[in-house]
Amino acid sequence: QKVAGAAGTWNRDIAVRQVGLGLGIEHDQKGEVYIAEIIPGYGAFASGNALQPYDIIRAVDGRSVLKQPIKTVSGYTIGPEGSVCTLRVSRSGKIYDVDITRMSLVSDHDLNDRNRLIRSKIAPPSS
Repeated sequence: QKVAGAAGTWNRDIAVRQVGLGLGIEHDQKGEVYIAEIIPGYGAFASGNALQPYDIIRAVDGRSVLKQPIKTVSGYTIGPEGSVCTLRVSRSGKIYDVDITRMSLVSDHDLNDRNRLIRSKIAPPSS
């Protein structure tokens, strides 16, 4: 039985929390998925500068994300807490594979409070 929470989901049968990477992602004008936000308290933030706003995500764990719906791409990043997700990203014309450990140092309560805040988003990169 799965139980949804703001910071992820729990599978009660095996007690493994499912979490994402802590990325806000958007589509640019070409349909590419880019990183709009790196959320503190999650694996992407903990990775330091391995990922940066405006990085283009090419693949998640080997699956192409070109022209995929944001919800689908986001779903690709969710997995058991402590597992590794590999993102293929491009930045300044170079391609990188970045391994990010799925983790959350944010409680459901803190995340719900954060989601109530009005925050500005990073504008899509111009083509």
